[in-house]
Amino acid sequence: MADYRKARLLMILTCPACSTRYKVEREAIGPRGRTVKCAHCGHQWVQPAMAEKPQEDTLTAARQPASAVGVAQEAAKNLQKSAVARQARYVSAAGWITLVVVILVLGATLWLGRALLVATWPATARLYDAVGIEAEKVPVGTGLKFQGATSRHVFDGATPVLVLEGEVINVTDKSLPVPLITATLRDDDNNVVQHWTFDVGLKALEPQERVPFETRYPNPSNAVKHFEFSFTDLRHSK
Repeated sequence: MADYRKARLLMILTCPACSTRYKVEREAIGPRGRTVKCAHCGHQWVQPAMAEKPQEDTLTAARQPASAVGVAQEAAKNLQKSAVARQARYVSAAGWITLVVVILVLGATLWLGRALLVATWPATARLYDAVGIEAEKVPVGTGLKFQGATSRHVFDGATPVLVLEGEVINVTDKSLPVPLITATLRDDDNNVVQHWTFDVGLKALEPQERVPFETRYPNPSNAVKHFEFSFTDLRHSK
């Protein structure tokens, strides 16, 4: 400490003529200053006294090192903020992707499955027509089959009557609507002689469910040799 204080009481003099520098003690100059002479070039000048409180050397204060705990806490906060921001971006992106996928799947279902949709719910055909999409048609009664079709002749008084019988069965694993049925009578050349439409009296059939039916036609033509059943589009049978 003594050496430091002594060093702080020294002052450096610089000759204005030749720039030669000298270290002298402050007491040698005195509180009022004094005339000094350069030993190198002989130049003389008046050297003012050193200030009462010597200026300390300009030192750059070293920043106090942050504690390891503080650094760790700050790093954890930054990481947490970054993770939250990334998670928010991921959630937002995932939400948009999910929405797009749902729209695509729904659109594909409504487009590719429009035939089955219209067959199951005929009224939806109007929705497709409203948006300018032609609903793909599937055969009316798809998933339903005729079984046990028979014919017989009876008399209702003096009137001959052709009686046609059979049953409709749902061969699928879902409920299906039962459309109207058209009975067609044909001759030996397969020409249509007579035909009519009737209702089995049941709106829908559950999976594997069946319903029997009977229809009668009075005074059938003598040309009738064959008969057949077919399902009729409810929308066009009105």
